[in-house]
Amino acid sequence: MKLFLHTFLLAALLCTGCGKDAPNKPTGGEEPAPEGANEAQSTEAEKPASEEAEEAKAEEAVPEAPKGPHGLKAESNNPALVAALGSAAKCDLNGGSVLYRCGGALKHLVKAFDKAKDIPTAVNFLDDPDPVARWAGAYLLKTSLALQTANGRSHTDQVLNASARENNKAVGELLGEILLHLDFENDSVATRVQGMASGHKLPSFRSALYSNLKAQNNDKYIPFMIEQYGKEKDKGVRLSIVKGLGGNTGGQTEAACSFSASLLNDKDLSIASAATYNITWNREKCKAHYDAFLDSYEQWSKNDKLGHPYPLNAVYFPRNKSVTDAQKARYLTITKALASNSKLSGMTRGTFLESVVKTEPNGKAYAKQFLNDADKMLKSRATRLAK
Repeated sequence: MKLFLHTFLLAALLCTGCGKDAPNKPTGGEEPAPEGANEAQSTEAEKPASEEAEEAKAEEAVPEAPKGPHGLKAESNNPALVAALGSAAKCDLNGGSVLYRCGGALKHLVKAFDKAKDIPTAVNFLDDPDPVARWAGAYLLKTSLALQTANGRSHTDQVLNASARENNKAVGELLGEILLHLDFENDSVATRVQGMASGHKLPSFRSALYSNLKAQNNDKYIPFMIEQYGKEKDKGVRLSIVKGLGGNTGGQTEAACSFSASLLNDKDLSIASAATYNITWNREKCKAHYDAFLDSYEQWSKNDKLGHPYPLNAVYFPRNKSVTDAQKARYLTITKALASNSKLSGMTRGTFLESVVKTEPNGKAYAKQFLNDADKMLKSRATRLAK
């Protein structure tokens, strides 16, 4: 009898899903997956083992929260500063500007902050379970530039550990900014910050870091940023990396220029706009890529949906002293076509029109062609420019 039951159960298990309804059910007797679930599962299944290993490594690297009383309850806190948090503790961190909504309460907190003795308390705020308290602590450290002082930097490990644990978007953005006040000449600090720039779970944190990472040593981090662009999956973070490569780039100028030039025709207009800015905005050292800019400019001029911020970044071009007469002539031809394109907004066309007026010797006469334009905004701008 036992042998019969054993055989029966085995057969039942092997035939799960048998019967007339079997073709409509997944094997294994599972309910049909929701629409799109199979796609998500297959994507997960296809994730490279190396990527999974990196994610696991990043998770293991996140420090644990402090044991015992911490945050607002830390024994080393200045009770007066904790009390000064007051109504600011009720601030809403979601959406819009926290400063706009909570400016009054934060003003009281900042006034109560004594840089000489309250840095440890502000740092302790970063360990609190309440994200508002953490945001307030980061705000105090940012506005006081506390982490640029010897006292502030004595808490470097605590700040880095709190930053690695952070999971709130608004707090993460602020922490990404204040980490740039730490001592980047310290290799261990630089290494940890670079690790978080590439592996932190919050895009807001990574964006804030990349936006100003170059400022710590002009060119030291440019190769790292360029490398991370290719690995970064978040669109906003990628944009921050490109924007972060603008301005003074020291000995890595050609690397930054070449990389930016490679993105001039990126399908994402925001990326292409940032790359354009890097090439055109008073970057005489990028002159080897001026023709590449003009090629991309001509391509973008065929886009009837072209808009902010691309026009403002493109019109910097003729201001560079290294622009040749031939390059300037080509620029004006393209810019005039854009100013005349009635499919573009009046504001966009006006930006291009003004650039022609300021670049061409008889620019005012050219502006008069638009005095009767159907677009009221462009007409108004042309009237001003023609005077």
